Amino acid sequence: MQIPGGINLIVLSYQRVLSLVILLPAAISISKTNNFKFGSIWTDRLILMFILLYFILVAYNESLTEGVRKAIYGLTDVFLPYYVISRSIKNMPQMRVAIIAFISAAFVFALIGTFESMKGWL
Repeated sequence: MQIPGGINLIVLSYQRVLSLVILLPAAISISKTNNFKFGSIWTDRLILMFILLYFILVAYNESLTEGVRKAIYGLTDVFLPYYVISRSIKNMPQMRVAIIAFISAAFVFALIGTFESMKGWL
């Protein structure tokens, strides 16, 4: 869905809405309570360089508005999940719980996808 207004800056999908509603407050609370500085590990810098490179390449080939749109998408789709996941998991038991949660959800989606495929649904 596009946000109405003079300039359609971003298109909201279900994933972006969930990212903004769930991950943005989590990132704000993590940044207030966590003493793990951003940029202290090399993956932080690599993620930011990826988003910056993507912004430059899109802005070079498209308009500036499209570049800003893609930068916002990069921040909500790539940076926000990375930041919350990398700062919230602190030890191995938490990592196991996160992996089990991911595998459980993927298993349910795989069963649903198999059923849809067998029924011929799109």
